[in-house]
Amino acid sequence: MSEPPSAYLKVTIARAGFDRWLAAKPPVAQQWDDWRTIGMRWRSDGGTTLPEMRDETLAGILDEASKDLARFATNARALLCFFANLGCDEGLHIAAYDTTDSHFLAGTLTWSENLGEIIACLTLMRGVADYLAPGERGTAVIHNYIWGGDGRDATAAALDIGAAGKSRLLPPDAWPGVVAGFQPVVDAMLDHRLPETYPIRLEPALQRHRIGGTAPTAN
Repeated sequence: MSEPPSAYLKVTIARAGFDRWLAAKPPVAQQWDDWRTIGMRWRSDGGTTLPEMRDETLAGILDEASKDLARFATNARALLCFFANLGCDEGLHIAAYDTTDSHFLAGTLTWSENLGEIIACLTLMRGVADYLAPGERGTAVIHNYIWGGDGRDATAAALDIGAAGKSRLLPPDAWPGVVAGFQPVVDAMLDHRLPETYPIRLEPALQRHRIGGTAPTAN
């Protein structure tokens, strides 16, 4: 990789569950064992893919990701850092809850090309599954929308998120559908506007939750 990919999450979740998720502590990456499904080639182990990576190298990266998330007392503070106060143009990121349709959208056009930080982001996203009611679902993607085009090599991961704590990293043949699903959001953000499917009723979720100020880097 030479340019940071984008990171997006969209999840249907009732407000009560959403508030519980915001108030909870972020999970640890070691909670899941399917990380080798992540695509692309990484600098770790001399430029390897996840299936080829040594166990001890991957274990160290998961530990790095968990320590990164452990800096934050709550998911809300991590979300604020990851998706709301990145120190860049506001048009490059979004974190908002739609009270009419009860879904949350978070994303940034430029996240990170560091594998540990990407796994930390995916771990944070996966944690929402513990707060979904039956029938509520979400999707997430790490994809290089700006520089990578629509090729499979531009996708690092796609997530399917369900209720009762269930989430899974999708296989490569499912990536294009998830990538395409977020394309309208990306196009709107590149034009520095809200996506058309998110009208004025879209509220800044983290501000609504009274978490303001600059992005925290610790508890």
